[in-house]
Amino acid sequence: MTIRYILFLILSIGTFLESQAQDFTQYFDNGIIGDLRVIKIDSLNPNNIWVVGQPQKTIFDSASTLPNALITDTIDYYPINDSSSFYLYLSANQLNTDLFVRTVHWQQKLDFEHGVDGGYIQFRTSQDTVWQNIFDNPYVHNYYGFDSTNIDTLSNGEIGFTGTDSTWRNVWACFDFSWFPDLELRYRLCTDSVQTNQEGWMIDDLIIGITIAHTVNRTEQTNYLEVYPNPSTGRVYINALKTQKKMLGFGFHLFGILP
Repeated sequence: MTIRYILFLILSIGTFLESQAQDFTQYFDNGIIGDLRVIKIDSLNPNNIWVVGQPQKTIFDSASTLPNALITDTIDYYPINDSSSFYLYLSANQLNTDLFVRTVHWQQKLDFEHGVDGGYIQFRTSQDTVWQNIFDNPYVHNYYGFDSTNIDTLSNGEIGFTGTDSTWRNVWACFDFSWFPDLELRYRLCTDSVQTNQEGWMIDDLIIGITIAHTVNRTEQTNYLEVYPNPSTGRVYINALKTQKKMLGFGFHLFGILP
């Protein structure tokens, strides 16, 4: 098999993926959620503060794609003792194979009391009733795009986004088809009983699709276990190296060029 033919096959796969990559896009431009089968705001909570509209705050003064965004109220600060949620539903399609990764990515801004209030994301399968935190989860293929200084343990014990970040961040969450073909995601607030007059969480440019390779924002891990920082008086991170080969360099492993 010649290198030219191999490159042709890789480019063909890439072209196919490009045509399949975006199963669902939502920019909230028309002021409503376009497909309630995919995105659903928690209607069981009558005080749910997630809305679609034009931001009119100090930090949240405009959407990523004008005019609207999905936001924790377009005008008011987030309230105390709040757990408002919205949901995403990810269904497997015909590309249910170990080669592909289901992706969810979005633009976001944050304004929370750091290390106390914030927002976190959980997932569960169609066969499971237990919610799992997406952060530092061994079943999440990759999760990146945020500023690490905006990740901390919230007042309810969940790890999530916190603090203030006025820069639009393109956050990605990636799930392997072979692990979970059908998923439900829950974006949820956690606020305590102290009012700090802050703006909350703003999300825009939401895209659900597939990918065969994606950006990795960290260097290749060489040790089986990495524990840091050391010493530490706060959170300690433990990274375990995945032993199964995934995604990166797929073309060369797939066609037998590399061992």
